[in-house]
Amino acid sequence: MAVTVLQTPTSPFDMAYGANPITLSNIDSVVGADKYALRIFIVGQTDPIADIRQTPNRVGRAVFDIQNILQSYVAPQENTIDSLHMVGFAQNTRMALAGPTLIEYQIATATENGGVVSAFTTLPEIFTCIQGSKQYFQVPFDTNPYQPLISSDSGTYLPCSVIDRTAKPLSDNSFTILDELPGKTNNIYSSPGGIDVHNVYANDQCTKTFYQPVEKSTQNAPNAAVQGIEAFYILQFSATSTTPMVTNVIVNQQANGGGPNISLGQGTLISGQFQTITIASGPANLMVPLNPLTAYYYIIPVVYGCPEDPQSQIDTMTAAAWRA
Repeated sequence: MAVTVLQTPTSPFDMAYGANPITLSNIDSVVGADKYALRIFIVGQTDPIADIRQTPNRVGRAVFDIQNILQSYVAPQENTIDSLHMVGFAQNTRMALAGPTLIEYQIATATENGGVVSAFTTLPEIFTCIQGSKQYFQVPFDTNPYQPLISSDSGTYLPCSVIDRTAKPLSDNSFTILDELPGKTNNIYSSPGGIDVHNVYANDQCTKTFYQPVEKSTQNAPNAAVQGIEAFYILQFSATSTTPMVTNVIVNQQANGGGPNISLGQGTLISGQFQTITIASGPANLMVPLNPLTAYYYIIPVVYGCPEDPQSQIDTMTAAAWRA
């Protein structure tokens, strides 16, 4: 019998800074084996980035905490990230992909007998690790707060998306309020998960990062085009207006620096560097021009689906699946 992997890093992603344990067991089923062997591979590479051996404990298991290995292969976003969309304001700088903040890896296991290692067995699962931190006790790490759950209302013409669980950005911002968009009685936009609030000056350059693949309901799956963040609505208000003074929609597509879609509603599966999207969100580097009369604005991440406005020509929801 082969080595059993009892515990692996959290899916769909985990944080690098904090415990990342892998527990191996079942060494007693391998005649003569005296150590467990573990290898870590970056996806697409044939040479391992780590090869570790460990004797079993008194209950026959070995716990490998690979956090130091993962931390060596992730890094902060480029030091120019907060100037995103500043230099020349090119269209393809409105968003940025994961870059060095994310690593995808696989694990392989084997046993050792007197220094001789058996053949390694590679697990088919691909794990994702993000350059972020978590508490030491967060094993397993709860990814639900960062990943919305989307279902369908089973409409006959165009099944509309339903947000069963809202998500928040990959941010430690703690200043949040309830969904209080102005003019709610006649405003089709909403943020049911609440709103992240930032007080900023006109010359501030800011960014916000989202883990964008959605979780799909297994009971009532949404439209196949629902994969991640489809677009961002940007609503600008003056100090006294109760309805948006300026409304823009920026599609999450490769031409804008995001993706993986090339066009709205394409439904491309999300993997690799596309798993996180960083947007230019500050007054000085906003993805759209800031009106001189704008006192505050909302950025609303939405998924593919039916808008609240029946006259809309854009097949995206107008409710934020991630916090506005």
